[in-house]
Amino acid sequence: MIHFKPSAKFNLDTTVIFVSEDQMKDQKFSWENNYIKNILKELNQAKQFAGKNGQLFPVIINKSLVLLVGVGSEEGLLLTALRVITRNAFLSEFLKNSKSIEVIVHKSSDEIYRAVLEGILIGTYSWNKYHSQKKAEIDINQKTIVLVAAKNKALEEIIIISQSANFTRDLVNENADVANSAYLEKTILHLIKQNKNISIEILNEKQMKAKGLFLHLAVNQASQNEPKLIIIKYPGGGGKTDLRHSLVKG
Repeated sequence: MIHFKPSAKFNLDTTVIFVSEDQMKDQKFSWENNYIKNILKELNQAKQFAGKNGQLFPVIINKSLVLLVGVGSEEGLLLTALRVITRNAFLSEFLKNSKSIEVIVHKSSDEIYRAVLEGILIGTYSWNKYHSQKKAEIDINQKTIVLVAAKNKALEEIIIISQSANFTRDLVNENADVANSAYLEKTILHLIKQNKNISIEILNEKQMKAKGLFLHLAVNQASQNEPKLIIIKYPGGGGKTDLRHSLVKG
C-alpha cells in the first residue's frame, strides 16, 4: 500500500533515503534530521558512503533502520537507472523484514517520484502464487510504503497503471489450465462491474463461426475449453473515441 506525506517524519520502522554524490559533497539535504545529517557527514569523511550509483548503506538508529541509497551524479542520472536502483534497494536483504517504509528522494520532482514508484511497484514484481513463502520475509504488497511527496492526481495514476501492469502479468503467468476462457470472462466481468462507461460483448464458438472468425478459432483447436471472443468497448471521456480491446482464449 502506497501513501503520501508532505514532509519526512522518520517515525516508521524503516526509512529509505536516496542520496546523490552532489549532496554528499555539499552536505545539503531537503529534509530535517540533524542526527542523520551528522551520520552522513561522518560517513563521507570516512569514505564509507559517497552516494555512488547503487550504493547501499544500512544504519540502525534507536532500533529503526535507515537505508542510504546512492544514486550517483544528479546530472547524469537517467530515470531508467533510478528505477533499477530503487528496485535493487527494495529487493535487498536490508528491507526483507521491514513492515513500514518511509521513502525520501534526493530531489523533489514528479519525474523522480514517478521513477521511484515504478521501481517499487513494477520493479519488485514477482509471481509467487505457487511458491512457499518464508515466514521471516514480508511480501512487498504487505508493506506500508510512505513516499515523502505531495499527493497529486499524476502520482495516483502511476500507482494505478503500475498495479494494472502487475495484474496483467499475473494473468500471463497464471497456469493455462486455470486462466482459460471462463476464468478470463469472470475476471473481466468483475473488473468492469458497475462501470457505466464500459460495455462488453462475448462471442461463443457458434457466433464466431457465423462471423467468419476462423483464424481466431484456430487458436482454440488444441484446447478442450470453449473459445470466447471478449470485446470490451470504452468510448472515452467525451464519448467520441471507441477504444476496443479483444481477448481470445480457450
